[in-house]
Order: sequence, then structure tokens, then C-alpha cells
Amino acid sequence: MGRQTIKRILLTGGGTAGHVNPALAIGSALATEETCFLFVGVHGRVEEQVVPREGMPIKYVRASGFPSGISLKLVGFLLNLLIGVLQSILILLRFRPDIIVGTGGYVAAPIIMAAAFLKKIRLSHAQIFIHEQNAVPGL
Repeated sequence: MGRQTIKRILLTGGGTAGHVNPALAIGSALATEETCFLFVGVHGRVEEQVVPREGMPIKYVRASGFPSGISLKLVGFLLNLLIGVLQSILILLRFRPDIIVGTGGYVAAPIIMAAAFLKKIRLSHAQIFIHEQNAVPGL
């Protein structure tokens, strides 16, 4: 029998159970003995409690919501986004996922942006999937 290759799947989505639970359900549907998972979330959000309870490893990046209007909050958002993208690049280069699934929430942005950048410079081969379960997508 041929040797099975391990599929590495990175799941990201968070802030609320409405993002975390769909990511975990997708992971459960894709799970085989040859699958290795990593979840990426934000400290202090629901994923910090739920994901470890499901037995899935989790890493954290910085992310925050897009502020409304032009204000100093925009500077904080951009700083968090930059730091989050840099943290995401390191996570992606270490984990080397084959598949990335984003289910929304602030954390999905830096991971997906980092993955797209790494694909563009040919340091990643990961397929990127976005799952939007809301009838009206948010910011």
C-alpha cells in the first residue's frame, strides 16, 4: 500500500461562537488519520476557551475590528493588522498548511492576507477557502 501524506489544515475564525463553531465543524468533517490541524485565533476571545476544549492546538495573532470613520482608532487598527500579518507569516511558514479555511472574525484578515502574500512570492502552496455563514457579511 502507498504511503499516505499528511494533510495540514489551518482553521481561523473567531471572536464569537458563530465563527469558531463553523470552523471546528469544517475541521471535523475534514479529519482523517492523515490530517494535522492548527487553529489561529485572538487572545481573550471565545476561541481561547472553545478550541483547546476540542483538543485542537491553537496559536494567537493580534487583530482588531475596523473602526468606523477616520480617527486615531484607525492607527491602532493598522498597527494590529501589521503585527497580526507578521505573526501570521511566521505561523504559516512554521506550520506549512496545505489548506487554510477562514470563517470570519477579525483574526481571519491577517491570516488570509499573510497566506495570499506567501502564495504570491511562492513560499506557500496552500489553498485558501473563505466560509461566510452570515446572510449579510460584516466588515
